Amino acid sequence: MTDKLPSLYGSIGNREDIDISEPKYTKVPKSELTTPKNGYVCMLNRYWYVTDDDCVLFYGESPQCNTDRRILEYRESMRDYKIELIPIAYRKPYRD
Repeated sequence: MTDKLPSLYGSIGNREDIDISEPKYTKVPKSELTTPKNGYVCMLNRYWYVTDDDCVLFYGESPQCNTDRRILEYRESMRDYKIELIPIAYRKPYRD
């Protein structure tokens, strides 16, 4: 399997191939996630992937969490992370 996907538009508009080898995961410290902020979305009773340095993961703007722990346990590619229930979390609202 290749790490590059061909552009849908070929060379039109000088688009280059899309590199999928580096996912857009970002880490957010749990202390920041659990601190209330005006205008943020409150998420209750979710299981999160937690890194060794006590951060949760987002893929772009998408929080990597679920109310059902089994969903997180099922993902083979994420087995290196701890799964932890965070009762109350706050995240930025999605952009329109």
